[in-house]
Amino acid sequence: MTEVVTVPILEEVLRQISERIVKKLTEGKKLTDTEVIILLLDQMNRRMEAVNESLNKRIDDTNTKVDELRDSLNKRIDDAKDSMDSINKRIDDMRDSINNRIDEMKDSLNKRIDDTNTKISGLESSMNARIEKFETDMNTRVERLETDLRTRIVKLETDMKSLYQDLKGDVKLLYQEVSSIKSDVITLLKEKLKSEKTA
Repeated sequence: MTEVVTVPILEEVLRQISERIVKKLTEGKKLTDTEVIILLLDQMNRRMEAVNESLNKRIDDTNTKVDELRDSLNKRIDDAKDSMDSINKRIDDMRDSINNRIDEMKDSLNKRIDDTNTKISGLESSMNARIEKFETDMNTRVERLETDLRTRIVKLETDMKSLYQDLKGDVKLLYQEVSSIKSDVITLLKEKLKSEKTA
């Protein structure tokens, strides 16, 4: 009958056995081959835990950078919107001022009003063209920022997948080495038991 033992239980058992072996070593006693192998297994297990913690930290750091980049982009977009609102207000104020002056002069200065209206039309066309150009430029900058952010996020995801695959391969190799050592340990134990029975 095969017994299934969970990884945490194996790790705890390995840790307790390793502590006993270390205690034996500090007492100046000679270690058996099996005990040396168990110590090596414990060290390899600790290294795997350290690698896992390092990977988790790098993922957290990457997520933080992505959040900061997104916040920075949102702030720049908000600043651009505020700038547009300010320009629109200045245009409205200017148009209101011109219209008021025209109303005050229209009874006695019809010809000048016509000239002024012509100038106002030209000014409005110029301002509208400038506003359209500004909006176009701002939209282009926002699109570029969004494209750049998407590109960086895609690259970041690709790098993370590559890093994950590399780490997955390292862990697989480490697992194979542990399995090999486990087989060697079992073989040594069997040989030891056999030699003890023979003796």
